[in-house]
Amino acid sequence: MDSSLISSVLRKKYCPPEWAFFQEVGNGTGAKGSRYIDGLAVNLYPSTGHKTIGFEVKISTSDLLSELKDLSKSHAFHKYCHQWFLVVPESLCEKIDRYDIPKTWGVMAVRDDHSIKIKKRPDINETPEPIDKYFMAAILRRSCEFQNQLADIVRGESQWTINKAVEMEREVLQKKHKEWLAREIEASKAHYSKIIERVEEIEAQVGEVFLNSDLWKEDFAKNYMLAKRLNRLFTRDTAVNLSNLISTMDTASLQLADLRNGIEGLNKLT
Repeated sequence: MDSSLISSVLRKKYCPPEWAFFQEVGNGTGAKGSRYIDGLAVNLYPSTGHKTIGFEVKISTSDLLSELKDLSKSHAFHKYCHQWFLVVPESLCEKIDRYDIPKTWGVMAVRDDHSIKIKKRPDINETPEPIDKYFMAAILRRSCEFQNQLADIVRGESQWTINKAVEMEREVLQKKHKEWLAREIEASKAHYSKIIERVEEIEAQVGEVFLNSDLWKEDFAKNYMLAKRLNRLFTRDTAVNLSNLISTMDTASLQLADLRNGIEGLNKLT
């Protein structure tokens, strides 16, 4: 258990709307700041007289002994507080009776489950000094810094949420597009399969006429190939393609009839 975890536990306990908690606050800003308090909680309800509690966090025996040897640090802040608490891990609290703890200090133990137990209650300072402008400036600075840090965290999480939502939406759209494309491909395959079948039927019929008309093979073949080219150029509209092909075939049939009549006439003359 470290000091940041203990401070987090205190922040959760002394939270709005009743409390405002400030972590690592100096006794002033700039050249006026020479000492720091680990935690400061101010009650926001007027009915409590805006009770103020100071916290000094210690996580090891050596830290605790060092603090007890020099009480000047606590005096710089204690005068502004109604209560003053030493906050330690529960394992260290078990040894706390061995040390000479000032009467004006209380002792809080933080358990492994992050709950708080008051081991010793402090004497209450009924008439704390008003917070001076230097200490107030340090409190306000710490409050602004914390708000900025919180805003950065929220902004980062918001951007992550937006990016995640965009990515999820992109995946959904890509999936829908792939499904639509697959359906379109299958529909196109079916559509053109029918066209090919119809063309093959016509080719088969034209082929029979062609084989039985050796005399007019060359001219008919040219017209038939022209019809096939037209069909390939207009494959998007099956009805038009087939109509053009049939029209070309009708023209070819008329040409064949005219040629046949002409030859028969020549045969009679001879």
